[in-house]
Amino acid sequence: MTTIRTVDLAQLKQIKNTVIGNPSAKLQLSTDSSFIRALVESLKKPPDEIRIESAHVISSLSYGSDQALAALIQADAPQALLYALSQLAPSDRLPLRSALVRAFRTLAVSVADIVGPSQWGLRPYTSLIRAQAKGTLEILFHISSLDIFLPLLMNASATEMNHTSTQITISIAQLLGNAIRSHEQRAAVAEWLPPVERAKLGTSNRGWEKTSSLGLTSPSRMGGLVARCLTGLLKTKDTKLQEAALLALAALAKDHPILASALSRPPDKDSPSTLSLVISLSKSRSPDVQLASCLCAVHIFRASTSNHPSKNPTGSAALGYASTSDDTTVRTIINIVNRILTVPSTETIQCQTKACYILYYLAMDDATLCQAAFDRGCVEKLAIILQNITRPDIAARQWDEEDEPESISAFREACLTTMATLALSDNDIRRFIADSHPVSSTSHPATSATPNPSPQYLPLLHIFHLCLSHPHVGVRYGACQCVRALTRAVAVLRTSIVDCGIGMAIFGIVMGWGAKGVDYGSGTGTVNGKRVVPTAASGFEPDAGRSNKPSPGISGSGGRDAGKGRAYPHSPSYLGSSSELAYGFGDSASARAYDSRIAMIMAGGMGDAFGEEGEDRRVVNAALSAICNLVNDFSPLRPIFLQQGLVPRLVTFLNGAEPTLRQNALWTVKNLLRKSSLEIKRDVMDIIGWEYLLELLRDPDDNVREQAFNTVRNLAENEPGVDLIFKEMGGEQLLERIASALDSSEDDVLLQAAYTLANLSNGSDIHQALILTHPRLLPSLRKTLAESPRPDIRRPAMACIFELSRNIASPHHPSSSAGASSHDRDRNSKPATAGGSGRKEIIAAGFLPTLRRICEYTGPLHGSHLGGGGSSVLGGGPPSAGGSGNRGHAYGVQHTSSLGPHANHGITPNTGAVLRSLHLEEEVVAQARAALDRLEHGDLYHV
Repeated sequence: MTTIRTVDLAQLKQIKNTVIGNPSAKLQLSTDSSFIRALVESLKKPPDEIRIESAHVISSLSYGSDQALAALIQADAPQALLYALSQLAPSDRLPLRSALVRAFRTLAVSVADIVGPSQWGLRPYTSLIRAQAKGTLEILFHISSLDIFLPLLMNASATEMNHTSTQITISIAQLLGNAIRSHEQRAAVAEWLPPVERAKLGTSNRGWEKTSSLGLTSPSRMGGLVARCLTGLLKTKDTKLQEAALLALAALAKDHPILASALSRPPDKDSPSTLSLVISLSKSRSPDVQLASCLCAVHIFRASTSNHPSKNPTGSAALGYASTSDDTTVRTIINIVNRILTVPSTETIQCQTKACYILYYLAMDDATLCQAAFDRGCVEKLAIILQNITRPDIAARQWDEEDEPESISAFREACLTTMATLALSDNDIRRFIADSHPVSSTSHPATSATPNPSPQYLPLLHIFHLCLSHPHVGVRYGACQCVRALTRAVAVLRTSIVDCGIGMAIFGIVMGWGAKGVDYGSGTGTVNGKRVVPTAASGFEPDAGRSNKPSPGISGSGGRDAGKGRAYPHSPSYLGSSSELAYGFGDSASARAYDSRIAMIMAGGMGDAFGEEGEDRRVVNAALSAICNLVNDFSPLRPIFLQQGLVPRLVTFLNGAEPTLRQNALWTVKNLLRKSSLEIKRDVMDIIGWEYLLELLRDPDDNVREQAFNTVRNLAENEPGVDLIFKEMGGEQLLERIASALDSSEDDVLLQAAYTLANLSNGSDIHQALILTHPRLLPSLRKTLAESPRPDIRRPAMACIFELSRNIASPHHPSSSAGASSHDRDRNSKPATAGGSGRKEIIAAGFLPTLRRICEYTGPLHGSHLGGGGSSVLGGGPPSAGGSGNRGHAYGVQHTSSLGPHANHGITPNTGAVLRSLHLEEEVVAQARAALDRLEHGDLYHV
């Protein structure tokens, strides 16, 4: 293509007509850097006709081509557009103003799409300009930029608008609705004031008052100047303007409790709240306005103080909806979504896709709202849609041969993602999905997505299985999330998940083999070319009666993350030939082949999940979340995953740079170790490395630290495990890490550190002596017990003191050094201490006043007591408050039993939240009384 160094009107019009809707032309034009620079410079100077056409070309280049967008960013197009907007005068022509604003909006939204997070489904991780785009987006939402384009919203809404000025207002509102992606951007727009008002505010407010608190919380301010302006636009009759204003308000209110609460309250007794006005627009004849109204109402409702997860961790079910209006809001939204998703539907695929995501945003992380959606048939409607848009014959062919339109793939992704969210919270929903069976075509009328419906339909589990190998990344991600949700139900995991082979498909994604490369048949998969099926007696055994090709991916290359910065030991005996009989490897050749595969994984010879041909990281992370559940002790798939090299693969993730993969890999290790034999614990840790785990206990990522302590907690679930930990990790460094974590401001880290210490306190006398003589540990533990407002944190702290006091109650207690091995005495720097001196150290640490206050406490529960602990707090029965019983009574309650990672942290069965907190408080008080009695009258006890 000939290089263009100047621009004229005729050329610009020709180029505009060429690039519109033509990605290849955009890509070709973006390579001409001289033209791009000339195009950007033409925005700054007359004539207006050239400026208008240049803005049109920039608008077209900004959309649909990352390369063209990168060229515009490199040529400083965002800054040029901001400058052009800043120089506009009231006398400038409206077409010029409209063209510049539209170009600025398109460029800003395209940049935001690159930065993320995506609003309507996943975008592929293919852009190479994300870092550059992130910097550009920060510039666009800097206060100096807001001072340029937000007045256009104010000025246009304050005058009588003609068609062109309305388009300017719509463009600015659309920019806010589609480009705001982060809390910082949200706050900057919500708190914005014109420079003159900011100057007045800066001279009048008192020094301790924050500017943000002066504009958002007052009902009369209605959430600030921008929110008030957008609310005014809702009263117009222009549906496009209403839709744009609703989307802008939705973007501002999302995860912004202060603003959402202001929008939920009426400004005065005679005026409706913004939320009421938003809900009224759900009756509009325009489907786009209806959907925008629902989305806006969802974000206001979920972010308001009474409903936001950070304010009400247990969900709305613990106390019911905040008001009758909240219940009306929920019912209205669900009814509209149900109508749009009803089969057959008169709405477009795009509208149905958005309806799915609205339901997703409504029910996310709230068990009550998930149940409400299920009771009103939302899950059933999603199932019908998925069965309608999935051809039964796809199972006999590859997805690559299926020419599925992009709109259908996006709709499929939305259905899967929403169904997974609804299923995360309740076993009834999971069982409904797992028990779904094919039905006749008479039960499923055609949707607008399937003009030629098939006469037979597939069960949902089969559809999930097929979608794991779908060419659309969002569909694979949604399918992984559905499997993750289903594996939270023990009965579903042990039956349906194993029987249909979907567990091995998920495993193939994690291992880098790909879901469609694993051979399933009617059982679970293949090992060394032999089919394996689950058996009740021995876990898995080969099906000698059937011949199948070997599992793919064994000889793959790559694995650049494997072994990064670590030297792996030889293959542990548990994972190799010594266990061949237990896992069905009846011949030495199979065992040798397996040993070779383990060595290949450790050497980095497995397929790389993140290469150019590898799986998307988000899909791998979602699959790994499902694996977290599939490796629990009740899962028949745990031994086969261990055989196939899961642990070395997890180490590659731990050594990577992706935070969520590191967290979920460690979460999987934690579940692998739960209720496992000492041999498994030792062999798994030989691969991971004891020193490496010790370093993870002080990882800068709090999520990783939490899971690292949880891993140690599960290692210490019995006395042999405690002995193994102190032998391999040493007492001094481990206890120092625990002491530091007990002083952490992160409650989740503190909780797991307290449980870890509670388990370690059940160890031998020498281990208890190390705890008692550590200079920081007892003071930190006392502080946790005295100051933490959460009973689920005080519970393990109290259990630790309870156990230590039980074994030092008698001054005649034998020296804790008796019976300790020479290895233990050499490994730990602190000398062993007799029981009597341990009692003195507990008293010296100040526990007596703390225990007395706990025993005397009879007040009501603190609000923050409700929630946060999850299922790990409630595993097993409570330890006895008495002093009798065998050693190690607390082991049964200390291991975690959580199913899957934090993506839905806070989802718990809410109906018993208050009773559980009361039970924990009673348990803490009972143990405090027993411990106090022993410390004060230890000579009366004989342990």
